[in-house]
Amino acid sequence: MKKMIVLFALVAGMALFFASAAFAGERVMQVRTVEDPRVIVGDEVCAEAPFTSNVRLGAYAWSFQTRASDGSVVNNMINDVGTAKACVRITDFKFTPFSTAQFYIVFTFRQEVYTGLGVCTVTSNNVPELGVVLAGCSLSLKDHASGDDAGIAVSSSVFNPFRLPGYETGSYWTLKIYE
Repeated sequence: MKKMIVLFALVAGMALFFASAAFAGERVMQVRTVEDPRVIVGDEVCAEAPFTSNVRLGAYAWSFQTRASDGSVVNNMINDVGTAKACVRITDFKFTPFSTAQFYIVFTFRQEVYTGLGVCTVTSNNVPELGVVLAGCSLSLKDHASGDDAGIAVSSSVFNPFRLPGYETGSYWTLKIYE
């Protein structure tokens, strides 16, 4: 009986270890980025991109609050939590739906810096009006200091390349980080 209890404790302990190890070091961050001319994207940032960029986007990153009952955003700019500096290679300036653009970004938060590399896919160039571009980005994330793979970043983005009044260039980003 004593051996059986020890064996059960060992198996239960291993199950607990493996269950917790599956989620160890996993973290999700959600931020809203809003383009701001005060966030300068210098040559040194775009030199890190594995492509030649022809558009630069500098933005502040903000924490936001959602309503627990339905997930609707109720406060979209609570705290300035860092910056996002992006270098983009756009080849389709008509922003045809389902066209893609190469995308490199540096997220700088208080104690952390992550780089993202991937593509953004245009989903619309006429909602809510012609010239406003809706896109989704999917990027692999790396820890900037070590260069180690860190996770994934995805966005729901609005680009306002023609500077139409009433629309901001910015994104809601979800970063899933493994440490």
